[in-house]
Amino acid sequence: MNPFQYRSDIDGLRAVAILLVIAGHYVPDLLASGYLGVDIFFAISGYVVTGSLLGNASGTILAQLTGFYRRRIKRIVPALLMMIVLTAMVAAWVSGPTLYEGVADAAIFALFGVGNYYFLLSDSDYFSNDVSDNPFVHTWSLGVEEQFYFVFPFFILLSAWSARKSSIRGHVILFFMIASIAYSFYVRQDDPLSAFYTMPCRFWELGGGAYLCLLRHQYPEWFAGRSTGVARLRPLAAIVMIVGGLMLASYDKNNLLLPQLLVVAGSLIVFACREESSWLNQWIAFAPIVWIGKRSYSLYLWHWPVYRMAVSFFPQREATVLAGAFGVVVVLALLSYRVERAFIDWRPGHERSVLLLFPSGALLVGLLIAGALKPFNHSIWGGGSRSLPTPWWQNPCHLTSFASGDVQRCLNPLGAQRKGKKVLLIGDSHAANYYTAFRKLEEAFSYSLHLMSIGLKYHGCTIMPEPFIARFDERSARTLRAARMCTQYNQAILDFLASDAIAEGDVVVVGIYHLYTLAEQNGIPRQAMIDLLNRMAALLHERKALLVMMSDVPLLARHPSACVRPGWRAPQFIPRQCGVDEPLFQYGVAALHDIYKSVANTNFNAFFIDVHDFFCKDGYCDAFKDGKLLFADINHISVEANLMLAPAIAARFAEIMEMAKPSSSP
Repeated sequence: MNPFQYRSDIDGLRAVAILLVIAGHYVPDLLASGYLGVDIFFAISGYVVTGSLLGNASGTILAQLTGFYRRRIKRIVPALLMMIVLTAMVAAWVSGPTLYEGVADAAIFALFGVGNYYFLLSDSDYFSNDVSDNPFVHTWSLGVEEQFYFVFPFFILLSAWSARKSSIRGHVILFFMIASIAYSFYVRQDDPLSAFYTMPCRFWELGGGAYLCLLRHQYPEWFAGRSTGVARLRPLAAIVMIVGGLMLASYDKNNLLLPQLLVVAGSLIVFACREESSWLNQWIAFAPIVWIGKRSYSLYLWHWPVYRMAVSFFPQREATVLAGAFGVVVVLALLSYRVERAFIDWRPGHERSVLLLFPSGALLVGLLIAGALKPFNHSIWGGGSRSLPTPWWQNPCHLTSFASGDVQRCLNPLGAQRKGKKVLLIGDSHAANYYTAFRKLEEAFSYSLHLMSIGLKYHGCTIMPEPFIARFDERSARTLRAARMCTQYNQAILDFLASDAIAEGDVVVVGIYHLYTLAEQNGIPRQAMIDLLNRMAALLHERKALLVMMSDVPLLARHPSACVRPGWRAPQFIPRQCGVDEPLFQYGVAALHDIYKSVANTNFNAFFIDVHDFFCKDGYCDAFKDGKLLFADINHISVEANLMLAPAIAARFAEIMEMAKPSSSP
């Protein structure tokens, strides 16, 4: 068999891959590991792209490269631009400003082939609820493939300069495949997001398909023999490997390397089988299956955006809703496929002008999203600026790494020249949650506000006893570098509180994410937390300073913007869709608030500010109050909420200042 000729069974395998992906997203209860269909796509891409490069190896290196990229652009870019434009336009109408910020940014990254790096740089776990609200999350895999296309052709074509280089390129690919597997195994221990999203950690999957194509090219006799008894077992082995990988991944999605190895190995066995002699290859080459496979790219582009829009309107995910969404996907995919075929068949006067389609199209769509759709989204949502994440996200003292100099830079910038009291906001992002509210009170209480919160990958650095820092969530237990940094942060805070930088009248405000203090989740003893906060209070007492502990906010069931609809005059809120039942919230924060109350009762300079009643009413904690969006995401409050909270915090803060005054002698 000519390794470069069209193979209908590969289109059949594409159909299997896309059906797995769609099933995994639409009916996860039946096939939770369907996302491994993407790994099959990676193997197919490596095989097909290598065949395309070797099968068109005529002319100069430059001509071959431009020919390859011209074919890829025609195949990928028009349908991608169509999906991004239409999805971004619909999302601008149905998504609140908080959610649309992430949607628009993800779209722009996807336009330039780096969608995977948007989700990596934003620390977005593919399996988290926050990420699943983004209609462009599926573009991460397109980014991996496009980055592979950018690098790999140079190696294949340059290695064809001589017979000697051509003979060793298979060994070079094999070497980099092994290196990629080893690197992926190493990285996922400390940085699972990089192992999931980045091309170097995924190269072995694409390289596997490329390597097999090279073998078929260099040693066709290995694949041309008659089927023996052992060879007839290869289709069965492929099925066992793919099904086995899917079953393993359904049990543990945090350890995907073995399931991925099995699925990719099964796909490579399918490539190695001869279509005319393998019952499996003949089965997947059945015309209706091939028909689906030829449209798999368009189906992949549309299946996730349509699903996200559907479930945002109908969160119950009823069967009729899913069936209707799938019908819309099929219609859009057929239209998208027609666009794709029209551009593939397009023969402009100057073929190289096709190369301008990618940068010019991406630039125009990017300008449309940033210059028109973002302002449109904000305008129909009543301005929306106060619904955006609170300014601490952009504050240079909300740290993503920690160095000893950060303490002086953030908490004591005025040094000896300071005037008046200081309020120091320390902890993780749940301390920074209240930054805008305390900033609002600066003038009234004559203090200067200083923030030093820290948020690393997977978690922030909260105020926590040192032995338990590395244990406060499942992933960070393996993230030793982050745990060490959090230990350094905690020690630096304690050292600072004991220093001359703290003066009489200063206030240290502490906020902690309540999930870190659930003993049944991470085994942190209640008494250890009390002892640490008591120690902080004692250090502050020596300086005649105060410790204020802020209650935590509810953890919503869904992203709040998914429960809002735009209106011509004001946004329309869907009640009781994103919030949480009050008893469940109380259970979650009870351990933390009991700790705060114990510390406040023990130390006369320690106080607890409880804003629980602001968020919860009639047994339910909603994402909205008085027609205002309270949350920026599922567990961080908006600027609007801060402004609404400021009077209540001010009243309690005034009480604390009054109680902290030295009592006068009779």
